[in-house]
Amino acid sequence: MGATKARAKAPSTRGTRATAQAPSPRGTRTKAKKIGILVVAYNAATTLHKVLDRIPESVRADIQEVIVSDDHSQDST
Repeated sequence: MGATKARAKAPSTRGTRATAQAPSPRGTRTKAKKIGILVVAYNAATTLHKVLDRIPESVRADIQEVIVSDDHSQDST
């Protein structure tokens, strides 16, 4: 037989008065950014490098993947 997990119920806020609080940050750990880039290209052999060069230097370290999708180009894209 499988183990049964019990879920704790969140405390009720009914009848309580909300107090102003500063927003708390999400979690205590900073997560690394994960950026994916999708480029759809058609006959872009001469311009594709210009498009990719426009990616800001400040985000390049966070890029996980670049996908270039060629839509049946007639050149060497």
